[in-house]
Amino acid sequence: MCYFSTMKTNDIPKWKTVGQRVASARKALGWPQAVLADKLGLDRTAVTKIESGDRGVDTLELSIIAEFLGRPMDWFVRGEADAIVSRRDSGVANSVLDEDHRVDRVATDVKVVVDMGHLRIRRPARKRFRLQSLADAERMAEAARGFIAVSGPLRDMTGAVESLGLLAFSLDLGEQAAVGAYVSLESVGVALVNGKLPTGRRRFALAHELGHHLLLDDYDSYSDVSIGRVEREQLIDAFAAHVLLPRASVARRWRELTKSGEDVRGASVHVVTEYGVSWSALVNHLRNLDLVGEAERERLVVEKPTKREFLERGLTLWEDLAPPKVPKSYVVSVMAAYCKNKISARRAVEMLYGTIDMADLPEPDQIPLEAFSSDREPSE
Repeated sequence: MCYFSTMKTNDIPKWKTVGQRVASARKALGWPQAVLADKLGLDRTAVTKIESGDRGVDTLELSIIAEFLGRPMDWFVRGEADAIVSRRDSGVANSVLDEDHRVDRVATDVKVVVDMGHLRIRRPARKRFRLQSLADAERMAEAARGFIAVSGPLRDMTGAVESLGLLAFSLDLGEQAAVGAYVSLESVGVALVNGKLPTGRRRFALAHELGHHLLLDDYDSYSDVSIGRVEREQLIDAFAAHVLLPRASVARRWRELTKSGEDVRGASVHVVTEYGVSWSALVNHLRNLDLVGEAERERLVVEKPTKREFLERGLTLWEDLAPPKVPKSYVVSVMAAYCKNKISARRAVEMLYGTIDMADLPEPDQIPLEAFSSDREPSE
């Protein structure tokens, strides 16, 4: 076992709570009851009774359940889990994100290390932004960039949003999956981006989820919003565009390029490379900034640049959020939990989503003898 605590059966209060947490952790892994029953060597009906609170478990059984479900033992006897609400890209119904619960799984993994006290990131104090116009979207983007303290291109989106209390994960979710999703936990926000997308779209998706994070959205409640969901999503897209392509910085760079002899297309090729956005997002935003006219925008939209155009100008497209990508602070917290024997090697590798192999793990800390003492209190 990787997490040791000694509890007698009658020390465990509220079997219903324990059962609910067993069911919650099992579902987060996408396991039916039969799978957990097989791993535990029980009949499925026994798991059903455990999850309903009709059957208690002793210390050994709970430790085995905790091991398989990748949770510390004391997590099962605390209060009920916070609700996890997933959000998907607008217009995407019945997506892969919804079908295999990947968003919930990532959020659950983050909550595990938060509950164990290893994740130090906290939401910065922030106000509820007003978002009812394009001007509001730009002001919100300026406020976000002011906190990040970067005036030009955001080269490291993961680090940038982490400074705003948002943990960003990029995983290959497949061609048919949603673009991105957001989960709000008590202390942090969690964004999941489909790493199957090109760099520019991945970055835009993360900027969009940052908008929901800053708006304190629960992603399902719009009761305090006077505009419709579709319009709100469009305004958050506008926020994302201003986060990635801030007006002052882009206008300054545009003037530099055109004064140096670049035509509209050449300047656009430079800017799309330097700011790491998609071609369509760039040309539409250039129109919004009045740097190109409508006829130029329409022409640029249909005439996407070729690889040759980038090479001729000595430009190289760069990668960001290439999957699998997980936040640095999260990696550190998972490794700390593993080294302290709170999660197993197998669970640590699972929680790091393919960024590390079993062979890469260090030896965990030795478990002190007092951990086996019968009078040791459960960890808080």
